[in-house]
Amino acid sequence: MIFKATLDKTAKLLTIGMPVLLIGFVIGPKLWSTPVNASAAILVSIILGFTSIIAYALSPKSYEIKEDSMIIHRPLKDVVIHRSEIEEVIQMEDGKLARSMRLFGSGGLFGYFGLFWNREFGTMTWYATRRDQAIMITTSSHKKLVITPDETDAFMQAYASLTTKKI
Repeated sequence: MIFKATLDKTAKLLTIGMPVLLIGFVIGPKLWSTPVNASAAILVSIILGFTSIIAYALSPKSYEIKEDSMIIHRPLKDVVIHRSEIEEVIQMEDGKLARSMRLFGSGGLFGYFGLFWNREFGTMTWYATRRDQAIMITTSSHKKLVITPDETDAFMQAYASLTTKKI
């Protein structure tokens, strides 16, 4: 089964805001007749554009549960978690991940993905598009992965129906 992953309001605003910011760096100085070093504006635009492309390529688009694996679909390369590696899948209470710090990754541009940390769970790898409705997957190598399918209850039921492990 495939489960959608839509962005929350904050991620949508940041994702829409990036091209606006990019355009602002390019045409803003011309609109206000402000003398600006053209090479600096071009460099900033290239960096923002490159960052946006990378963020999009690594962003989660959907999640899939198969008989033998769980797949996080991304434009660049899917992340496959074999069911034999999965120790536990739990539905997180809203707010449990609220005080998480981003160590490396995206904090809203096309989603929330990369390395995050919080006091209760330690280091986690997020493949999320929202900051609520989270599911944490713990692997046999003690990695913690956070995903956010739109329909968390249906996701948990689909996973439970395919496994003999307790959730």
